[in-house]
Amino acid sequence: MLAQLKLCKTQSVLDYRLLLFYDIGANYAEIFSRSGRRAVAKVEGGGRCKGVSRELALTLYPELGWEFLDVEAPFDIRPTDPVPATRVVMKVPFGVTEAVVRAQLKGYPLAEGTLALEAFGHIEFGEVVHVEPTEYAVLTDDTKLRLVEVPVEDDVIIYMRKY
Repeated sequence: MLAQLKLCKTQSVLDYRLLLFYDIGANYAEIFSRSGRRAVAKVEGGGRCKGVSRELALTLYPELGWEFLDVEAPFDIRPTDPVPATRVVMKVPFGVTEAVVRAQLKGYPLAEGTLALEAFGHIEFGEVVHVEPTEYAVLTDDTKLRLVEVPVEDDVIIYMRKY
């Protein structure tokens, strides 16, 4: 199904997940851009905003000014059932544990590259270094995780909750 969708901002770590806010009758969708880029996203119904997360928008259409303009783009959406990840290697901010990673990423498709994690009251960035058996496999309870902790510099914290 082809849909013209906009950016849905959640003001949370969900902006940095591959999410489709559009009811398609499935839990996951394989999504294509007009140029042929592909991603697998978790589906979160249609709520108040029908569209895509920041991460999904920039993955499929990095050339558009999503955060600066009111942009809509065509997305070719196909229901899918992604494979479970068997092994994932990640670099995570120092102090982020396996329990935190599993709690935040369970059920989400993973791709190699930068990944946001909410820890210690703000968002910090780690990296998915490797996903087996394939890109966009979903993290499950049975996935073997290898975490490499790296120090975090104060200048890379981009979002902090205000109390």
